[in-house]
Parts: sequence; C-alpha cells; structure tokens
Amino acid sequence: MTVATTAIEQAGRRSTAERPPRGIPGVRLLPGAAVLAAAVVTLLAHDTPGPDIARYFGYLVLGIVVPGTLIWRACGPRRCALPVELAAGAAVGYALEIGAYAAARAAGAPRAFLAWPVITIVLFAVVPALRRHYHLRPQAERVPVGAAWTLAGLVMALVVFAAPAFYRAHGLAWPGNAAPYVDMPFHLSLVGELRHHMPPTVPEVAGEPLAYHWFLYADLAATSWATGIEAQTVLYRLAILPMAAAFTILVAALGRRIAGSWWAGAAAVALSYLAGTPDLFGWRDSPLPSGALAGTLTWLSPTQTFGAALFAALTLAIAGVLRRATPARLALVLVLLTAVSGAKATFVPLIGAGLALLLLFRRDRVVLALLAMTAAVLAFAQFVVFGGASQGMSVRPGALAAWLVSTHPAPGDDPARLTVAVSVALGAGWAVAFAGVALLRRAHWKNPMVPVCLGIGLASAGAALMFGHPGVSQLYFLRGGWPYLAVLAAAGLRVALARVPALARPALIAVCLTGGAALAMETRSAAGDVLNMDTALVPVAILAGAAALTALVVLRSTGGVAAVLLLLAGLCAGPQVTGQLNAYSGGPHAIPEVPEVPRGGMEAARWLRANTGHGEIIATNVHCRGVRVRHCDNRHFWASAYSERRMLVEGWGYTPTNLGQVVDYQADRYTTFIFWDQARLAANDAVFREPSREAVRRLLTGHGVRWLLVDQRDPLLSDDVGRYTALRFRSGDCAVYQITPWAANPDIFSPFV
Repeated sequence: MTVATTAIEQAGRRSTAERPPRGIPGVRLLPGAAVLAAAVVTLLAHDTPGPDIARYFGYLVLGIVVPGTLIWRACGPRRCALPVELAAGAAVGYALEIGAYAAARAAGAPRAFLAWPVITIVLFAVVPALRRHYHLRPQAERVPVGAAWTLAGLVMALVVFAAPAFYRAHGLAWPGNAAPYVDMPFHLSLVGELRHHMPPTVPEVAGEPLAYHWFLYADLAATSWATGIEAQTVLYRLAILPMAAAFTILVAALGRRIAGSWWAGAAAVALSYLAGTPDLFGWRDSPLPSGALAGTLTWLSPTQTFGAALFAALTLAIAGVLRRATPARLALVLVLLTAVSGAKATFVPLIGAGLALLLLFRRDRVVLALLAMTAAVLAFAQFVVFGGASQGMSVRPGALAAWLVSTHPAPGDDPARLTVAVSVALGAGWAVAFAGVALLRRAHWKNPMVPVCLGIGLASAGAALMFGHPGVSQLYFLRGGWPYLAVLAAAGLRVALARVPALARPALIAVCLTGGAALAMETRSAAGDVLNMDTALVPVAILAGAAALTALVVLRSTGGVAAVLLLLAGLCAGPQVTGQLNAYSGGPHAIPEVPEVPRGGMEAARWLRANTGHGEIIATNVHCRGVRVRHCDNRHFWASAYSERRMLVEGWGYTPTNLGQVVDYQADRYTTFIFWDQARLAANDAVFREPSREAVRRLLTGHGVRWLLVDQRDPLLSDDVGRYTALRFRSGDCAVYQITPWAANPDIFSPFV
C-alpha cells in the first residue's frame, strides 16, 4: 500500500502522528494568548479605551462564547478540539443572541436579552445531565502545536497588518473619522437603527423598508446595550476580530475533517485569506478578488465577515448531522441556518447548492431533510427578512464581464486583449482549487462534505457569472464560496505532497511559493500601470513557458504536481501579501479638503441622540457626500449614523427604491440618481434654503419633524435658517435647531396680536 493511499484512508481520522505530547498544559494556550495580546496592544495603540476592551472581552466570553459552547457541546459533534468548540460556540452564541435581542427590542426592553446567557449558564450548572458539558473532554483531539501557531500567525497577520491599515482611516474622533470608507457610516447607521427599533427600516429615509441582511447590526446593537460601549467603537474596533478568528479556526477544522491533517486545514485558511486573482497586468485593483477575508475587507464588509464565521460553523454542524442525525443536531443546524440567512444573503443559496450536489452521491432522508430545511429558511429570509425585495440583484448573464470592461483598462485599449488577460488571471486563480479537486481519491469522496464543498464552490462561481448587481455585489458569492474550494485544494495538495520525500517538502514549499510570488511581482513590474499591445503579451508568454516546463516536470516526477500547485498558489497570493504590506507601511490617512463628516458633526448628532426621543424624525440639509451640489453622490449617511435617529431625507443610495430604478447596469449610476419623492425633498430642503413660517409649519404638521441638523458648509444654506426655529446646540460646522410650536405659528401664543 502506497504512502498516498494510506494518507487518504486516514483522512478524517485521528492520526497518531498528529497526537501531540501532553507536556505542560499551559503551553498549549500560548498561541491563543499571543493573538489576544497582539489584539489588545493594537487596539490600545489606535485609541481604543482600555475599559472598553475589558468590558467587550468580558461580554464576549460570558455573554456569547460560554453559553454558545455549552449548547454546541450538548447538540453538536462530540469529538472536537477545544479551539474548534469555542469558535463554533461563539457562532451559536451570536445566533441565539440575535434572536433574543430581536424579541427584547420588539418588547421595548432591549437589555432583557441578557437573560438568555444567564439562564443557559445556570441551567447547564444545575441540571446533572448537562453539567458534564462544563468539563474538558480528555478524549477530544488537540491541535498540534505547530499547526496551532500557524493558525495563530494567520490571525495575527490580520491584527498586525490589516487592522492598523483600517484603523488609521477610521478613527474614533474627528478628524480621524472625517473621511471613512463610504459604507462604514451606512453600517453604523444601521447599528443605531437596531439599537432603537424592531423591526428596522432604512434610517436615512424615514418609512423606507429595510431589505437588507441586518443580523450583524442586531449583534452590534446588543453588544452596545450590554456593555455601554459606543456603537462606533464596537463596529470600528472590537467586534470584527473575534469573528475573523472564529472563521479561521472553523475553516481549519473543516480542512482537518476532509484532508485528515491540521496542516492541511491551516493551508486551507491561508488560501482562503490570501489567494486571489493574480495581478499579472498591472491593475491597481484586482478585477476579480476571490479572497474570503483579504486584508481590510475584513472590516470594510463586516456582514461578509460575520456571515463567513456563521457559515463555517454551519458546515461543521451539517457534517455532524451527516455522520449521525439526531433531533438536537438538526435543531442546531436550523438555528445556524436561520442566523446565516439574515447575516449575509449570499450564503444560504450556496449551502443549498452543496446539499443538492451531495444528493447525487448520497440519496437518503437526512440529505432531503437538510435540503427542505434550507429551502424553508431561504423562503423565510426572502419574504420575511428582506420583504420580497431583491435589493438590485437580478439574473443578468454577462454583467460581470461588462463591469470588467468598463472599470479596468484593456491592454492597448483592446477589449479582446482584456478578455485574454482576465481569462489567464482568473484561470490561474481557480486552477489551484480545481487541480486540488482533481487529485482527490475515492476515499475522499466517501466523505459527504467533499461534494458539499464542491457544490458550494461551483455555485459561487456560477452565481457571480449569472447574476448582476448595480454595485457588483455578485462578487460576494465568489468570496463566500472560495474557502470551501480552498479546503479541497489543500486536501489535493496533501495528496500531491505525500509522494514527495518528507525531507524535501519544506524546501519545495518554500521555493515554489516564493517563486510564484516573485513571478507575479515580475510580471506586474514588466506590465506597468499602462500597457501597450506588446508588453501585454509578456505575462502570457511567461505563463506559457512556465506551464510547458512544469508539464515536463510532471511527466518525469510525481512531485511536479505539488510544485505546480504551489507555484500557482504563490502566484495568486503574492499580490495580496504585498498589497497588504504596502497598506500597512502607508503614511497617515489623508483628510480631504471637504471631509465627509464635518467638524462638530459627531458632537451635534450625539447631542440630538441625548436630547430627543428615539421616535423623532430629523431633517438635515445635506444629501451628498462632501456637500456637493453638482455631481451628487447620494450615499450620505453620517447624520443618521451618529444621531441614531431616522432622517426625513438624508442619503438614498442603498435603498430598495433607488436600486430598483436601475435598468442598464453599465449606463445607470445609482449613486447619482435623484430622490424619487421630489415633494418630500422640497419640503425638507425649503426650511434650509428658503426659510419661511409656512415651510416650517409644513415640515412640522406634514412630516412630524421637530428637529433640524444643519451642516453649515452647505453652499445653498440660507442665513435665515434660524429665524423661524430655535438654536439649541452648535459645534464646529454643525448646529441643531428646534421647530417650536411658537416658531411654526406664533399666533397661538399671541391671541391679541
């Protein structure tokens, strides 16, 4: 029996070679302690208050991880390493916290949700049959020390390199928070909405339904209520790191189940984080990013990070059901599936596709039950959470290619050459995964999670190609499905490396990964930012020559297969790594001449939050980013974000109504559409641009507005804005005015005049 066959047959089993010596128990905690220490130091270095860090960590442990882990142990797979149980428990805790908070918020007692962790912890301590779940399981496997440090290093790379790059551009006070990424105030506004309202609506346009995955914001709102920490601090600093860490551990655990090695699991995580489209043609931005949580995207798309962590836990829960179905395990799958459906809309169809492919391999009641459960949750999400709205997503084959042509310069301004460029780059990126799938043996395919992962990966690519969205959000299908192809790629790579002598493996891995990264950098340097028709052929020629040479190697040596896969992996990962290093080494974040958030804006908005009821509707005079009048970008969100109040009209870029107006995805720019209700907009703006008693009365009686949040940088702002209203607060470039009954109609207090 060959070494490769033996390795395959042992996939998914506990290998005695991987069973570490017992040693000193505390040593096994060092990787986690190192990650925690790095996170605390990084947070403190970027103005995060120490007491906030302590309160958040306490709530994370006692309010989410401990009760969630107890439930995971009671319902989930029984043979898990402790880090896997804690990560999966965190996902379960998030899921149950969201449900408890939604119920408490709807009942008008937002802090009442804290009863669920208390009841869970006490119940498991009191009931004898449940008390055993508090104990560490001596039979549970342990993560080898080397693999544990590798996984910790991947998380610390996020903490040390990606986090500071994000933190520099997103401070907690002005001017550090004056020019955030466009979506961050939008996320923050939805946290504020979920802090005070259930069910939520779009806070930037009062009365507009919210057709968006809002479960993350419920978690952040619950955290803010539980700890007293500002929502901005929770979103910009604290909440994302534990979600990324949980994702890392859970993907590695899935890789361990399929490949039979924690090292393969660590490789799967590395591919998930780092592998993307090779930058072979000097593009400043990768045209088809496929990394799951690459760099600052971990923070810039918090719903993707949250959904990815929950989805990874869901796949492990499904693996447990497929091994042995019990009512408790099915209930756990249902809880996680429901949480995923409202965390990120792109994930539930992917697991449905994975289960559908599994049905071709395994036709039994368990798979059919899981498929039926998935279909029911998908219907619930579409018609209850999203209200039947598509949020701009529709079936549009070719939309992605059209976007590429419109946003990325073709070599030599020739669209045909762009097609070749994208094909080569995309083919190199996905070849790592599909070559790994091709190397899997029959023993691998007996594991039901192999077809599930393959179905997820195929569906993610198909959805990205078949669907269209005005903001190219179909790319999130790619990001969501890539880790599960990465797991299969790592399993295939382990098969290939099994035929390489053990002493030669480290050198082969180092040389090929470094060579692939160097090749990517060299072709980028040769291509430059502006390509002509001759230089555009340079990367293609290099790749063709490399492919011919590696083909010869493959024919002569079985180790050549591993060399090719490693070379491709380095080719895909090189630009991601160097890009993140460049972002880390960059200087201070530049503040534009006209920042999005004005001086005093946060203080004025928070004064409104402290002095008005959460049911108030506020009018503001700015609707365009950077206070622009011409070429208006309608994604203006900071007023509702910091005030945590609903605006009559602020920004409308991401509303279902605005996105529903898109007809031609290439010609229509939804970020520049005018507001669809011009009568409401005119009533809103009249009190700022042409103030009169009638305008004030119309706003008060017709729309229930009693407060004005004024950005005084507005070039159309009238000097008479305070003539018919009362000034209540001023800070920097912002002011707050109140519409009083006397201001709207002075005759009611002067009957003899």
